[in-house]
Amino acid sequence: MLQELHIPFKSKIKIKGREIDFIIGKFAIEIDGHSQDPKKNEMLLKQGYHPIHFLNKEITPQIANIILWLAVH
Repeated sequence: MLQELHIPFKSKIKIKGREIDFIIGKFAIEIDGHSQDPKKNEMLLKQGYHPIHFLNKEITPQIANIILWLAVH
């Protein structure tokens, strides 16, 4: 979806040795099947990113629209 709209993003990249699902601008988007890691969130904040977490089951067309909105703002 992001590629189709030509929105720049990075996926499955490592920051300080920790894998991040998607980076869109300064948003670190994690799609989790597990609980959040507070230390990872803290590291992302220190690196200038805003961590956003979604559970696998939360990924719906509405959530996809939210992610797209983040990408352009």
